[in-house]
Amino acid sequence: MLKKHTIVVVALFAILLLLAGYAQVLSAKHRNPAQVKVEAFYDDNKNGIFDDGEDGAQAKIVISQNVTCIASCTDTFLLIETNARGVALIEGIQPGRYCIIFYGTQTITTQLAREVYVSGNMPATVPFGIVRP
Repeated sequence: MLKKHTIVVVALFAILLLLAGYAQVLSAKHRNPAQVKVEAFYDDNKNGIFDDGEDGAQAKIVISQNVTCIASCTDTFLLIETNARGVALIEGIQPGRYCIIFYGTQTITTQLAREVYVSGNMPATVPFGIVRP
């Protein structure tokens, strides 16, 4: 009698595991697209923060969906440029981890590369402070 109950419990547990896996696949297919906002600015006081009164700066940025920064040469890159206000909005990307890299020769006051995780509910803003020429 105990064996029948054990088999039934194990079978039910296996069915629950299968259903849980199926639910995860469904939720992955219906995730909200994510977005990353890049802000490039002239960091006049060189504190790494986009302060009031500081101007946006046009800059080139590279984005790669990668597990770690800096991305390797085998990764697929997207080169984007900020607008005159120093802003670039990357919309409609899959939720996940991305490497955002400043692509220029200017001296910067922030990190050269930033690793960010984005989801449909959690957009990311990545600042790049640039020293004026």
